[in-house]
Parts: sequence; structure tokens; C-alpha cells
Amino acid sequence: MSIRIAFFAGTIIQDYQSKTIRAIAQSVSGKFDLEIFTSVGAAGESFFHGDNNRKMLDIPQLKGYAGIIVEPDTFSATAVYEELVSKIKSEVDCPVICLRYQDDRFYNILVDDYGAMDCMVRHFIEVHQFRRICHMTGLLSLEDARLRLKSYQDTMAEFHLPVTEHMIFEGNYWTDRGDAAVEWFLSDGTDNMPEAIVCANDYMALSVVKALKKRGIQVPGDICVSGFDNIAEVLYSDPRIASMNVPAEQMGIAAVHVLERLLHGETVEQNTFLPVVPCFAGSCGCKGQSSVNHHAELLEQVNYLNDTIRQITYMNSEYESCLTTEELINCAFHYSLHFDYEEAYICLCVHDDTEGDDTVNTDLLEHYSDNMTLYSILSRTENNYRFCHQEFPRDQILPEEHRTDGKPIYVFPLHYKNNCYGYVVLKTRHPEKLSRFFILWLLGIVAGMNRVYLQHKNKAFLQFVEQSRRDALTELYNRREFENILRRRRYDASKNNPFFIMSLDMDGLKMINDTYGHLEGDNALKALADILKNVSGDNVSAARTGGDEFLLCITARDEDVPRRIQAEIQRMVDEYNETSGKPYLLSVSIGYSNCVTANDISKCMEKADQNMYASKFAKKKNR
Repeated sequence: MSIRIAFFAGTIIQDYQSKTIRAIAQSVSGKFDLEIFTSVGAAGESFFHGDNNRKMLDIPQLKGYAGIIVEPDTFSATAVYEELVSKIKSEVDCPVICLRYQDDRFYNILVDDYGAMDCMVRHFIEVHQFRRICHMTGLLSLEDARLRLKSYQDTMAEFHLPVTEHMIFEGNYWTDRGDAAVEWFLSDGTDNMPEAIVCANDYMALSVVKALKKRGIQVPGDICVSGFDNIAEVLYSDPRIASMNVPAEQMGIAAVHVLERLLHGETVEQNTFLPVVPCFAGSCGCKGQSSVNHHAELLEQVNYLNDTIRQITYMNSEYESCLTTEELINCAFHYSLHFDYEEAYICLCVHDDTEGDDTVNTDLLEHYSDNMTLYSILSRTENNYRFCHQEFPRDQILPEEHRTDGKPIYVFPLHYKNNCYGYVVLKTRHPEKLSRFFILWLLGIVAGMNRVYLQHKNKAFLQFVEQSRRDALTELYNRREFENILRRRRYDASKNNPFFIMSLDMDGLKMINDTYGHLEGDNALKALADILKNVSGDNVSAARTGGDEFLLCITARDEDVPRRIQAEIQRMVDEYNETSGKPYLLSVSIGYSNCVTANDISKCMEKADQNMYASKFAKKKNR
């Protein structure tokens, strides 16, 4: 019997992820069957597109895996990673290896974040004689970002260099906050201009360099900049970004080595640290390889990008005209020839819509079915595709006869907002060559499937519009409508009308379902929904956004308002428990956070989730 290993990453279309996955795939070859669960990441501005990550977690049933490797810092939110941890704890007891993220519940492959940041800051102080060095952190909810910040602060303190409020800015490990960071650093006045800006990763460093150049500030002539990770993009930057080379391939190899030893019953240290090598060149003021040496590579990439834009335009136009799933697959195969793969397996959910074609039962689409249909196989190797319509259990991921070659498989959810249509399984020897065209190809397929579905349901369109706003069981708003509510509130926030998001999670639903049956579980959910309806009104909107998950949007300036609502919910829950006569107690964990600007809704939702989980953890601890 083959030994199955699961690997989870938020996305693989980035330099670090593609390197680690390639190294892991090569290391497990001939030893384990590797199944990689990933997604297109958090694409677009929709608050719930991050559910690509969430839905990815629902595909596998973990009981069949001998080991799990995960990259927690690649997920769209820490709450998604905690969902994965909860799934692991409830479904399997096997070794779990975390890459680049310290989790004391598992084994960890780490780099010396503290020592690496100390090395970079010390370089600016000792080599370049700088004294005013600013720092753009990563997300401070992540351990590595906190370690890098502490290292920066400690090194500055060692040299008795002051760190003022405007010398530290919290970033998000991506490219969209460079302007805000530079504004913050420069707002201390011309007498306090930074000499260097040390960024916690390369994407932020690239955005900072761009923001500085936009203001006519030369790098490194006026201000020096450094990054962290040494991703491929820094080689093409002008100037080249000084960075710390995180050994992505070695981390993947080390993860497999640790897993092998654990499966053989050996004792292994919980944390394995790998060295980080500095790359002092270009943007830090040191001489180094110029980006001119990469002009040929850049020209090739520009030509590829121009061709990709052309193909995407044609592809989207053809996807729009597809009226059936068969037509969609035909179109998908034609455009799949623009990225590197061997076979792609389109696996669709088996949804028994018992209410017939004239009624839209949207609940059926919210979850993956226990059985899947291998609908079609696209083969770049054979330059053809075929339809299969072969049903198989979802825990196999693919029918056994398609898994006999021992090649790693890459699993991507086909998930359009609230609807699960299935997943795509890819076989490729070169995951690093999938490219961003593949993301758009995949998004085009799932958008096309959603369009085909809606066209199929067009007879009941008006009924669909209303049902699409409501959760069928509780009659509260559903996730889709709550997103619309948040979008409207975002515009309100831009007019200085702040609001709060409250996250609620019903405790013990699984116990009620398992002990008293799913009918009682539904009754408990409806009871909690009725309580939330009682606190709803002009300034409070309630939605059921998952199986036992609810959200409230509360328009208020004062924290006393959500505090009173939380107390009122708890009072009504207690009242229900006293009068219901049920053999179980209704219980709910609650957390909330406020949105004070137009752009921090996702961060606010994550903070509300964190506060809710803290409440849930406290309850368990006090039992």
C-alpha cells in the first residue's frame, strides 16, 4: 500500500512556494505519494475570495495520510491556517511539518529570522555608517515578522540608536503598501529623513523602491533599501535589491528528511534551523551584479507577457460564449496549451438536486460531495482531451488507475464565491512553470461553470435572486449577501462612519448532531438564528456564513454598542437554555473588531475571528 503525504500551500505561483514544492516533490520521488493542495490564493478585491484557501482545506479527508507538510504563512489569513490545524487534530494523528513558521504543536523547519535581520541592520550600521534606519515589518500576527522586528529593535538598541514612532511601519508581506510606508517614514520631517529602510521581505522592498522613485528619491543615492528572501524578482529590479537568501529548496528537502525519520520512529528535534546567507548588493549601497545582465531574460518575459495578455483576451471571450460544461472543457483544453503540464483531471461534485431543475437549491453547492465525478481528462502529452463521467469516492482524490505512476499531484479547488463545483488535479514535472496564466485559466473555468449553472437555472431566476441572498435553513442573510453589506459599509467607512464586525461560532454543533441527530442540530442553529434576528435592525445585519459560523455587521462609533449586543445575545441564549427543555445547552463563542477606515475590512474580520477563537479557547480551558 502506498504511503500518502499531503502538502498544503496557499498558492504555488510565487517564487518561494514553487521552489519548496519542487524540492519536496523531488525528495519524495519513489518513497511517498505526494498530494499538493493549493489554490489561486486571495484573488481580487472580494472579501471572500480568500475562501479559495478555505475551500481547498475541504477537499481531502486526512485519515488516509501518513504525514502532512504545510506552509502556514502562504495562506490568505491566519484563521485559515487555524482551520487546517483543527481539521488535522480532529481527523488524523500523524507527523506534521511546518515550513518557515514556528508552531509549537508541530515540527518546524525554520530560518534564523532574528539573526538574519540582525545581520542586515548591522551591515547598514557598521559598513555604511548609517544611524537612522527604518523598518517595514511583515504582518505582526506572524511569528517571523515579530522576530524580525525584535531583532531590528535590539540591534538598534545595541548601538544606542533611537527608534521613533515613524521609524516602524506594519506591512503585509505584499506590494500594495509601499506608498503608505514611505509616507509614514518621510512624515517625520526633512531633518529626520531615513538613511535606510529595512523591509521584512522582498515584495515590500520592491514596492518601497517604487514609491521612493515616484517621489524623485534615488535608491541607493538618497535612501538605501533592503529586503528579505532573495526572490527572483529582485534580480530584475533597478537597482538589484539587497536581501537575505532564504534557502527554500533546502527547507523542502529538510522537511522530507524530518518526516522520513519520524515515520521510522526516530527522535527528532522539534525545530530545525537553516542558515540564511546575505546578498549585499545594489540597493544597500554595495556594488554588485547589475540588472543589465538580465536584459535578455526580461525581454523574454515581456514578450511572454504580451502574448499572455492577447491569449487571455481571446480566452475570456470564448469562455463567455460557452453554454454547456462540454463547451467549456473544449475551450479550457485549447488554452491549457499555454502552460506546462502533462495531464489535468477535471473532477466535479455529484450534487443530487432532488428539488428539480426549476428550483435552485444553493445549499447543495456550498460543500464538496462525498463522491466525485472524473468528468474529463486533458492531456498535453497526447494533445487531446476526453470525457469520462467516472464516479469515485472523494477521499481517493483521483480514481486509483490514474495514480499508479507515483507522480506528485496538484489539487486546485473549483470554487466560485459560495459555490463548490469540484477541483482540478494537475500532473506536472515543472510546477514553477505553471505561470500566472494558469491562475486566469483556472478562474475562467470556474466562472464559466457558475455561468452555465445560472443559465441552467434561468427558469427560476427571480426566485434564485431572493434565495441567493438568504440562508435556506435559518433565513438569515448568507455569505454572498453579507459581502454586499460589507461593500456598502466600506463606502460608509470612507465617509467616516465606522462599524464593527462580530464573529460568532456555535459551540458543540458536532456533539449535538452526533448525539441527538442532525434534525436537532438544525433546530439549534435556527434557535441561535432567531436570537440574532432579535438583535438585528437598521444598524445591525446578521448572516450565516458557514455551517456553525455567523457574522454581524454593526454600524456604531462606540465599542459599548457591540459590547451590549454581545451581552444581549448571551442573555437570550441563557433564557433559551432555561426554557427550551432540550437535553443540550445552546452555546456560542463571540469576538468582534472595529473597522475605522475604508480599506481594513479583511483585517477587521480576521481580528474578530481571532477574538472569537480566544473566547472559544477560554471556554474549553475553564471546563
